[in-house]
Amino acid sequence: MNRAAILVAALLIAHPHPVLAGSTCDSSGGGSSSGGSSSSSSSDSDSSYSSSDSSSSESSPAIPRCHDSSDVVGYRECTPFGKWATNVGLPSLIIELGTRFRTTASLAGNHHGTISHSTESFAYRTVAAPEAGLEQQVVSALRLGAASRRGVFFAVDVELGSITASTPTNHEMMSSGVFGSPTLTQDSGMAFNAAAVIGMRRAFGRGRLGVEVAGGVRAATYSLVSTYHNCETTTTLASAAPLLEARVGYEHWFNPFMSFGATAGASVIDRGSWMGGLHIGFHSRAFGASR
Repeated sequence: MNRAAILVAALLIAHPHPVLAGSTCDSSGGGSSSGGSSSSSSSDSDSSYSSSDSSSSESSPAIPRCHDSSDVVGYRECTPFGKWATNVGLPSLIIELGTRFRTTASLAGNHHGTISHSTESFAYRTVAAPEAGLEQQVVSALRLGAASRRGVFFAVDVELGSITASTPTNHEMMSSGVFGSPTLTQDSGMAFNAAAVIGMRRAFGRGRLGVEVAGGVRAATYSLVSTYHNCETTTTLASAAPLLEARVGYEHWFNPFMSFGATAGASVIDRGSWMGGLHIGFHSRAFGASR
């Protein structure tokens, strides 16, 4: 009995607190700290997973909602039929660029003016020759307009170009100087025309036929070269007249928004004057809102 008691006492002395080691204050604090570090590491791990997910979602390409495997009308699933014609809310605007050829009466005749050589000035007048024909012009043309669904359109035409062939004009000097009178000759000329246009166009096959009336002003400038003794100088003569024309035209559709057309017409007030031209048209509405 004594030996057993001594043996138990010896064991207790060799291991004084084997059972209470995990329940002391320090151990408890250590356990709590370990738990906190564990939860902190778990939180860091979660945030790293979250940032990883976020970066992977940012780097991953966006998946399109719909993808057409065919371009053929009737087999497309994403693009509705007639998508190109959905701009029905826009007004039907017209822009046309082209070139026109004109034959028209000269504006150089029946004018008075003066021209100077050094200290001397001379008066002159221009008289249209009785046998004078029509002058020729080649001009660039711009049209801006708007059309209704019924085919009626309103536009403004502006033309600018050169007079390629002018008619003979008589130049008479009204005064003379020390060395007599200068000699006047007509040189190049420029043409400018502007008109308001109203007309109607109707579908015809793959294009449109149209009639229109244009009214406005036509103007021209002419260079006059004056030679006097050993001196040569240039002056400019400018003149304007009313313009009133009846025209017909046809345009053919390249695609729903582009057309190619031709126009021809004649003056209502200048006998023998006529015009013709070609143009490319751009339209804000498919087929000019006429179909």
